[in-house]
Amino acid sequence: MTTLKETKNQKTTLNKEEKTMINLKAKEREAFKNVIGYDSIKSELMVISDMFLNKEAYDEIGARLPHGIMIAGEPGLGKTLLSNCFIKGCGCTSFLIKNDRLNDDLIKNITNVFEEAKKTADSGESCIIFFDDLDKFAEGTRNDDKKIFVNIQSLIDGVNDKRILILATVNNILKLPKSLTREGRFDKIFTLRTPSSEDAMKIIKYYLTEKKVSSSLNYEDVSKMVSYHSCAMLETLINNSAIRAKYNRRKEIIMEDIVLTYIGKELSLAKDNEDENNESIIEDDKDMENKKVLALHEAGHIVVSEILVPNSVGFAHLFNCFEGYTSLCKDLGRRPFLVLGALAGKAACELFDKGRPASGCDSDLNRAYNLIMEGISSNATHGYQSLYDKFSEGRPSDILLFINESIVRAELQRNDYLVKDILMKNKDFLFKIRDLLLKKGYICYSDIQKIKKETKITSYEIY
Repeated sequence: MTTLKETKNQKTTLNKEEKTMINLKAKEREAFKNVIGYDSIKSELMVISDMFLNKEAYDEIGARLPHGIMIAGEPGLGKTLLSNCFIKGCGCTSFLIKNDRLNDDLIKNITNVFEEAKKTADSGESCIIFFDDLDKFAEGTRNDDKKIFVNIQSLIDGVNDKRILILATVNNILKLPKSLTREGRFDKIFTLRTPSSEDAMKIIKYYLTEKKVSSSLNYEDVSKMVSYHSCAMLETLINNSAIRAKYNRRKEIIMEDIVLTYIGKELSLAKDNEDENNESIIEDDKDMENKKVLALHEAGHIVVSEILVPNSVGFAHLFNCFEGYTSLCKDLGRRPFLVLGALAGKAACELFDKGRPASGCDSDLNRAYNLIMEGISSNATHGYQSLYDKFSEGRPSDILLFINESIVRAELQRNDYLVKDILMKNKDFLFKIRDLLLKKGYICYSDIQKIKKETKITSYEIY
């Protein structure tokens, strides 16, 4: 029978455990405070750091540390920052290994680090061995790389029974042998992706915290503009925008500072126009006709993408009379949408500018061609007679290549009719987008959404 006094003691103990857990969570969050995004990965890493901080609790239930953790992703996504924050959150001894020596010296150094880590673990203290950019260890000859990785695998296997966690970052995991990345050596592999527009918003606000920014700056426009770029790129963009603002003797960063920095205007060319109207950020060009064609071309891409997948276009610009660009903040997803989006620029010019092609039409056609060919040759989207194994050593027959080529050309023509139908039904939307591109030189997410609200939009279903 439980007495009232025992119940009170149990409640007091529970409260202490809850307080301890709250303190631990706070400590773990403090460790990751400079890492924006990657919430699911940070949550898993916090669980592992808790295993370092509360060894006895996990020993009690029989849980062991993972043998290894790998964080993979393109350069500039914050792999090393995330790793260092994780190490800090674990509050243990760590050993760093980088490929900064010749092969024999590197192997000797790795071996020495593992010996030091063993001594630390044997003394009763948990520790971490951190390989930063492990794939860079594979930049010698094939035999040298094999020798290094065989040595690393052997050393990792030699500490499997100790409280030593192997942590590694890698840019290209394909450079590593599969025997190294399997479970038992690296039990958890996290892949970092480029930030979504939501995470980009958080990152931008973080980097702008200590900078003077105009109250008119639209953070959503900036985040949509730079979706799917690395954290390092976003940090550089914001800093260079601040430099440009001060170069023009402004007290605050304005939207055009960020836009011009993003599209790559050189600082020496970035001085604001002294024209009072200053309606365009594009330098004067005698060939206005080329600009009109280019604006129509980019408007075609914008309109078709927005009709098929609403809110998908984050930014577009005309760098000069020969170069433009449209970037998406939401994936179009389906291959038919991607094909129609690729053909939209050419179709707009053919419909509304006497068929004159703009710069970029050839690359758009190549993209549409490759998308269709990939569909018919890999996924049999037009019947099994067109299917062949592109990874096999045998070359497809000339007859099969002729059949596939005929299908691709027919599909290009069919999609050309579809995309022109979309544009004809939404030509008011197209012309408004074109005109704003010509006026400003660029168009943001909010500009597109405003035009959509003011214009009758005809939706289009593609099956």
